[in-house]
Amino acid sequence: KRYCKAKGYRLPVRDGRETADETALRRLALRHEADTLFPLILRYRELDKLLSTYVGRPDKKGGIVGGLPVSPDGGCHTTFTHNPSTLRLASQNPNLQNVPR
Repeated sequence: KRYCKAKGYRLPVRDGRETADETALRRLALRHEADTLFPLILRYRELDKLLSTYVGRPDKKGGIVGGLPVSPDGGCHTTFTHNPSTLRLASQNPNLQNVPR
């Protein structure tokens, strides 16, 4: 928000407050094509979400906090079931079918 104010860009207002959510950043990126910061912020947020959800973050003790559970052999194991009514395979604990490549 401070960067936009320093550059003189108007931030979109939602619920009476200025916002810098994904929609607002995409709109600013289109409006100010020469400014390369907005695409970088969007890419950073995307990668940060993937890191925190699937990989985890290092902690101060040398371990990893968050992410998918990893077994001692270094693998991430799931349980396949036939729960859907379509008789397709389902994955649970964790659901590895929704992990992006």
